[in-house]
Amino acid sequence: MSNLDSSDEKLILAKIMKFCAYRERTWKEVDIKLKECLATDEIKERIKTFLADENFVNEERFSNAFVRGKSSIKKWGKIKIKSELQRKRVNPESFEEAFENIDNHEYKERLKGLLETRNTKFKDETGYDRKVKLARYGMSKGYESDIVWELVNTILAKPEE
Repeated sequence: MSNLDSSDEKLILAKIMKFCAYRERTWKEVDIKLKECLATDEIKERIKTFLADENFVNEERFSNAFVRGKSSIKKWGKIKIKSELQRKRVNPESFEEAFENIDNHEYKERLKGLLETRNTKFKDETGYDRKVKLARYGMSKGYESDIVWELVNTILAKPEE
């Protein structure tokens, strides 16, 4: 912090440190915040170097938290999560390991629960229409089509209560 020049720079750094301490952030989010703070390019680079050196921003840590949260809380599939991470410009190497931490059995059970709940809303639909609507819903949540179709066929093969 000794190589930070002005009091403005110190204020911006304090604001960015607080921003990063609140929750895990991506470099894109930090860039946006620095732009909002009207930091010059020189100040931005010094602050980003400081944040990297002090481990305030870590894309692997962000990816793990993001994947875990979106998978278990929002019940998103891997495709949707990956798309969102790419939109946030997270380095793919940073999030590949995070996907390996998803338990495949739990992943399928989450999707099965979503599809079973959704299936109860299609009382007027039968046969092909119901099957397509269920599959479309599963894929819209970001699940892989082969897993979606497998579970849709399993759910619709069961007699309804």
